[in-house]
Amino acid sequence: MQQARVHPCRLQASTSRSHQLSGEAYATALWSSATAGALVGGIVGTQSSTTPGRASYVSSTALWPALILGFGIAGLSKDNQYRDDHALLAASFGATGGVVAGILTAGTVSPTTARVRFLDLGGLSGSLLGGGLYWAAAGKNAELSPLAVLTALGATAGLGVAWYATSNMPRDEGAAKNVATFDIHPQLLGVRGGACLGFTGSF
Repeated sequence: MQQARVHPCRLQASTSRSHQLSGEAYATALWSSATAGALVGGIVGTQSSTTPGRASYVSSTALWPALILGFGIAGLSKDNQYRDDHALLAASFGATGGVVAGILTAGTVSPTTARVRFLDLGGLSGSLLGGGLYWAAAGKNAELSPLAVLTALGATAGLGVAWYATSNMPRDEGAAKNVATFDIHPQLLGVRGGACLGFTGSF
């Protein structure tokens, strides 16, 4: 019962192989938590009147820290037996921390969807450039550790360059909120034998 309360990624990374979840149980736990998170995020986003750009921004702040920390720790780990566990655990912390940071800064940054896509493109280009250059230079002698580290460094550099290059893009403040109005005007209409008093307006 205690294992059911642990995030599946962290459970797989922090326990021995004999106590890890099976493939079916891991997939069920992962997709169940993802579905629950999507429902909660949709409700919160609807209630807080978020913008598509902010939603995309939070998604990207979860993706890139997970990728950078996962590749970085995989490259720096000296224990081949537990290299994947270390990388998975680092990636899970990166994703969790990235989501929290994204939620806290989304309103301040308020990027457009286009800017978020440019940031993603910068991170992707940097990771491919960093890892690709090493792969091309090392050829058949390429090793996992430097490849993973250079991929992480390339992604970090690409994100930094893209952030600076898109810093002057307009913010996405979303649609203007409707302000409730209350406007009433009295009307006096003459009718046969007297008058009719009424009101017209909008609210």
